[in-house]
Amino acid sequence: MLNSYLLFRKVLTWFVVLIVGTFLGEFALSVAREHHLFEEPTAKLGAALHFLGAIRDLPGFWPTLSVAAGLTVGMWLDTLARKRVKAERYDAPSVRDWLRPLQAIEQFVDHDLSLKNTNAQNTAAELKKKWTALTAEIENKSTVDLEILATRGKAPEYVALKKQRDDAYREYQAAEFTARLHRDAVMDNFVNQLRDGHLIAKGFAVKNGELQEHEQYIRATFWKIIPADRYILDLETAKAAGPYNTYENLYIGENTKFQK
Repeated sequence: MLNSYLLFRKVLTWFVVLIVGTFLGEFALSVAREHHLFEEPTAKLGAALHFLGAIRDLPGFWPTLSVAAGLTVGMWLDTLARKRVKAERYDAPSVRDWLRPLQAIEQFVDHDLSLKNTNAQNTAAELKKKWTALTAEIENKSTVDLEILATRGKAPEYVALKKQRDDAYREYQAAEFTARLHRDAVMDNFVNQLRDGHLIAKGFAVKNGELQEHEQYIRATFWKIIPADRYILDLETAKAAGPYNTYENLYIGENTKFQK
C-alpha cells in the first residue's frame, strides 16, 4: 500500500512538474521572441510546443491540472507531516518512573551534594531552635527593672543570657548562609540534569492565568533561561516558573534515551 502511494505521488509530481515546466518554458520563449532574442524554434521544439498547445486546448484540461497540482501539494504536505510526527516520536523521551520533584531530587542529585545539604540544613535548623529558645527565655524574664540593672552591670546572669542569645543568632545566620549555598548547589545539579536532557519533566502549562487541560513535556530550553530570582523550580508545590512559561503539577523522570 505504501509503495503504491509513493509511486502515485512520484508520477503525479513528475506530471505536474512537466506541465508547469513546459508552460514556464513557453513563457520564456515568448519573452525572448518579444525582445528579439529568439526568433524561430527548432523543429523538435516547435513540435513540442504544438503538442503542448493541443493538450492545453483539450476540454477540462485546466480543472484537471488544478486538481492534479492540488493533490500533489497535499500528498507532499502529508508526507512531510508524517516525517515530522515520526521524528517527534523518535526523539520523544523514554521514562520508566515519574516522580514528584521532592522524590526526584532525592534520587537523582549527586549523593555527596545531597548529604552535605542535609547536614547543613539540619545544623541551621538546630541553631535556629537554640536561638529561638534563648529569645523566648529572655522575653519571659525581661522586666523594666531587670533591663535597668543589666545596663548598670548588676544582673550578670541576665546579661550572660542575652550574650548567649546574640551568639546563637550569629551562629544561626552563618549556618543559614552555608545551608543556602548547599541548597543552591543541589538545585543547580538537579536543574542542570534537566537542561542537558538526562532528566525530563512534564506538567500542565499555565496560559493567560488558566491551567491547560493537557499535560506536556517541558523542553530542555525552558530550564536554560534563568529567572531573576534564580529559583525556577519550587519543590514543595511542584511548580516551575520561568520568565516566559509556568507549569504546575510537575513530574520528573530519568530519560533512558539520554546520551552524553
